[in-house]
Amino acid sequence: MASNAGIDIGHLSADQQAALEQYTQVTAQDTKEAVALLERSQWNVQIAIAKFFDGEGPDPVAEAVAAQSQIPHRPSRHENLQESLLESSSPYGRPRPRERPDPAPRIVPQPTTTRRTPFLLAIIFAPFNFGYRAVSALFRTFVYIFAFLPPSIRPRAITTSMTTGFRGSKGRRMLMPPDTAARFRREFEEEYGSNALPFHEGGFAQALDLAKRDLKFLLIVLVSPEHDNTESFLRDTLLAPEVVNFINDPANNIVLWGGNVLDSEAYQVAAEYNCTKFPFSCLVCLTPKEGSTRMSIIKRLAGPLSPTTYLAEIQTAINKYAPDLVAVRAERTAQQPVIASVQDKEKRQPPPLQKARREP
Repeated sequence: MASNAGIDIGHLSADQQAALEQYTQVTAQDTKEAVALLERSQWNVQIAIAKFFDGEGPDPVAEAVAAQSQIPHRPSRHENLQESLLESSSPYGRPRPRERPDPAPRIVPQPTTTRRTPFLLAIIFAPFNFGYRAVSALFRTFVYIFAFLPPSIRPRAITTSMTTGFRGSKGRRMLMPPDTAARFRREFEEEYGSNALPFHEGGFAQALDLAKRDLKFLLIVLVSPEHDNTESFLRDTLLAPEVVNFINDPANNIVLWGGNVLDSEAYQVAAEYNCTKFPFSCLVCLTPKEGSTRMSIIKRLAGPLSPTTYLAEIQTAINKYAPDLVAVRAERTAQQPVIASVQDKEKRQPPPLQKARREP
């Protein structure tokens, strides 16, 4: 075996020392050179012996590692047939993906149906029902009596029960959509005074249908009386003169609908339109590029905003989608004479003759 002078084999593992001993027994090579050759051969004795007798050629492992380090890393690319066709046909290269707005669902509040209690259960719970009515009547009597006391010495529970209207508590009676809209306008005026905001006088579904039919923008405003920023937003932002003038301008084609989330209809709108923060505003319009009859959400505004920022966000969204509505409006105008001529032709046609019935 070759001399071990000049190299310490104590740091080698047991397998490496066994491979070194087997290699040196066959080749009788110096230990220092043998260790170096075994390291280049990944401590494979057969490969090392072949290299010793046949000569060392280029190391494929080292070459592969060196080539891998020189190749620049390129991110993987995923594409489909449609993107490839668009890229090849576009003179400006690959187009940027177009942001698709979320759909705006049509919401019709469903009236709550009350089920009649079975006769047997009504008899069993009759004493509890009578007791509840008695306690409620007694409480209403106390409320009526304490209402004449000054607010400073009036019990807090009595004051809370007397609070109604725009800042009322939950449990509001469900009304028809036009009546709910009228209640919202009345409470809004009672709280913030008379104003020029043109709130829609119908339900949300009627406002959405109006914006779709007349190719207008529907501005939805949802408020929560229990939120701290509601009063400042309505008084300082929504009632700002520049915002009121912009909404009332006929050239902007805006339909304004407002709702209190304590009402069932506004609560359903908040849930369907992904309202996560109050006060909440949303701009909806027809998007013909997404579908000939599709109404989409083109802008969401949540939280307190200054009048300048609020107006700028709405105006930017309107300027982006207004050309599409102008094109649809022009197309409808061009089709009106054709439709009128067809209807006039149908009116001029004589009614079909009815066959005389034969008497039996």
